Amino acid sequence: MEETGFALGGRALVLSATTGEIEQEYSTFAPYYAGLSFSPDGNYLGIGGREGRMVVIDMVEKSVAVEVRAIEGGVNSLTFSPDGSVFAAGGWGTGLITLWNTESGECVGQLRGHASTVGGLTFANDGKTLVSASHDQTVRVWDLESQKTTAILEGSLGG
Repeated sequence: MEETGFALGGRALVLSATTGEIEQEYSTFAPYYAGLSFSPDGNYLGIGGREGRMVVIDMVEKSVAVEVRAIEGGVNSLTFSPDGSVFAAGGWGTGLITLWNTESGECVGQLRGHASTVGGLTFANDGKTLVSASHDQTVRVWDLESQKTTAILEGSLGG
């Protein structure tokens, strides 16, 4: 990947990883971003905000491809599936994880089980399993076909 992205002061910036120059700038989003992720192929950049909006930018066309109201209460984390066809958004405060089709913006699932903010999300390489970490001190493993939890790990950091 030749680019990197970050959010700053109500703007999402895409920088050249080699020169550090601003390649693209998007300023139509919320003043506070919580999630930012490139798709594995680098074709999409997902941006999630605390107001609950999720925007997917098509990095090839340099335009907004999808905009959805992802999660009531805000988006805290997000990730793309290995093939980039689905993105997952983890909720701020709600514990809800929502799955979206990257091209159409259609909601393709909701995963419920966490009792608090979803702080981290990652897909397994096969794209059929999602792992989520929450402020409720649990890590959940999800089977995406059934949309059910298959394992729960409990614990705390430093406790």
